[in-house]
Amino acid sequence: MEFNRIPLFFTIIWSGIILYFSIKIPPVANIIDDKSIHIFSYFVLAVLIFFTIKENSGAIVYAILSSFAYGIMMEIMQLYVPGRSVSLADAAANLIGAVLVTAVKHGIENLAER
Repeated sequence: MEFNRIPLFFTIIWSGIILYFSIKIPPVANIIDDKSIHIFSYFVLAVLIFFTIKENSGAIVYAILSSFAYGIMMEIMQLYVPGRSVSLADAAANLIGAVLVTAVKHGIENLAER
């Protein structure tokens, strides 16, 4: 599988940002803001993964599954971080964000048709 280098660089950086906020910063946002942050974070991650993969017909599925898997790993890792806990609601918000990458793909396809 080939990768686009520039999006790959930003994917790695963004993954590191998610990791940092998952293990270093105690949650302080209210429940609505927290879920919005999760949706946004994993939407961006899935978009970056999508653009990292070169011309692969399964890129959208790979982007969704890999960003969701990363979110699950972050949730499990929080079991071992004092002051943090695993949240199924957070995992669901991560999945929603990842699935929203399909909207980006659809938008790109519509622009290409014009």
